Amino acid sequence: NTFGPFCVWDGARAKAPAAICRKVAQAGYGEPVELWGNGQTRRSFTYVDDVIEGMTRLMASDYSKPVNIAHHETVKIAELFETACSVAGKVLGYKSGDGPVGVNARGSDNTLCKKVLGWEPTTTLWHGLSKTYPWIAKQCMLTEKA
Repeated sequence: NTFGPFCVWDGARAKAPAAICRKVAQAGYGEPVELWGNGQTRRSFTYVDDVIEGMTRLMASDYSKPVNIAHHETVKIAELFETACSVAGKVLGYKSGDGPVGVNARGSDNTLCKKVLGWEPTTTLWHGLSKTYPWIAKQCMLTEKA
């Protein structure tokens, strides 16, 4: 779940952070936003700059096997939604909707990443969304005007 400005933000290929930012940007004040499932599934979300940093470090190392490059923190989809609302300065609620939910929790064990690279992703969800949300909100406005 890599996210950041210039990501796919609309349609079936949009990852959860971008899709939720789009829904928040398009929602009117106080409107309920539909989230798939009950909002309690947990995921880790990694800001694109951290992924690039991790890949650069891995390529510069002598290590030749796969390494998880993902943020160690897992958050509930409801928390992702609340963070996007906070960044947007909007007060919105959500309702459960039908759609793919997946496993209850998916996160990253960064033991190998820290051992091999001496590093792990550090960008918080709030900080990453504070850079991502404005870009997606602008794309939504441009699309509405077209």
